[in-house]
Amino acid sequence: MLSTDEDEQTGQKGQTFVKKQFLPRAGIQYADLVELLKTQCINPNFPKGKALTLLESIRFSYRFLQTLVDTSSNDPKVKYAKLIAFLEMAQPFVPLLDAMLHPDPCHQHRTDWCLKSKDLRNWVYCYFERIGKLIVLESGEGQQLPIWGPIYTPEETPRFVGTLRKDGTIVNTEGAKIGYVTVTIGKKLADSNAIVDQSGNRIGLVSTDTNISDNVLVPVAWPIVWTDDKSFADRFGSDSLKIKDPRGGGYDTISERDGLNGRHEDVLIWLPARDTCDLRKVRLTHLDGTALTRDEYDRLQRFIRLWRKMGWTVDDTDKALIGLSASPSDGTPGTTGECEYVGFEAFVDDCSCGGEDDDGTGQDDWDCPKLVEASCAITPDFLRL
Repeated sequence: MLSTDEDEQTGQKGQTFVKKQFLPRAGIQYADLVELLKTQCINPNFPKGKALTLLESIRFSYRFLQTLVDTSSNDPKVKYAKLIAFLEMAQPFVPLLDAMLHPDPCHQHRTDWCLKSKDLRNWVYCYFERIGKLIVLESGEGQQLPIWGPIYTPEETPRFVGTLRKDGTIVNTEGAKIGYVTVTIGKKLADSNAIVDQSGNRIGLVSTDTNISDNVLVPVAWPIVWTDDKSFADRFGSDSLKIKDPRGGGYDTISERDGLNGRHEDVLIWLPARDTCDLRKVRLTHLDGTALTRDEYDRLQRFIRLWRKMGWTVDDTDKALIGLSASPSDGTPGTTGECEYVGFEAFVDDCSCGGEDDDGTGQDDWDCPKLVEASCAITPDFLRL
């Protein structure tokens, strides 16, 4: 039931394989499964209101953003520093954010970066890790690199280093991650083929026939990070490596200074995510890529059986379970603990910009809402209520 083996001949026996296993076992349609995953009982981590709008406005995959998280630190400001910096610089990619933060037509031409920055930081601190455990249908590919293949040292007798995958991870012969390609927001200078970062430092060059417009921000595949934090020179005795193109045609390069470079020494840009629309490739998984647990599959199947027995809509079944669930604190049916009340003061823009933050202190001051989970336990005792 929990197998994630992708082998088409001997594997694909777990419920994560939607078309081949989960839908036939559950006896439901794909559209029904989509509705199920929108329910609070199945996905209690699903954000609401402003947090949901921010999530939907970010046009980068969660897996891609995960590579920007410093997992070695427990301090949120250190752990998420690179992720927040990337999201702040990538604002031109998320036009919906402006509509959410400034719906007033009077603010159409404002460049109110302080409010955006603070909202983004608070969202990352409060929700990024939480939404990683959302149960989702993964049907396509995340951001992809335009090159991939085995990596070798540039010596006369090349040594195999590892394999660069399309998703930017670098693995050894056992499939363990030994490094990964990250992202830097850059832009092409006007009347030039140079790509620079947000501080104006040169990243590399693009070919003269590029279709990248002047001063448009682009996600550059750079820098390269190794899991042992060693430099290229310390690890390989060279500041660059060769990537053999499995499609033929020669070698690309990967270097410490310039990141990934194509055959003509032009910097490479992350390609946008693609949705294949092929149900055979759809997988039931967590947003962060981890597999569902036995308890999560059990909760799904119990919900499906109750929903089909009652003859209600999926949404009505979910609301009934939430309404009848007991509060963890007092066990009283019909309550779900603390009410996340939103008053009109939540929509007031005080128009203050004190340096990096609205309060002028230069410090982040976030208050993450508590996640109130209804039990949604479908047991014999519950059914006798």
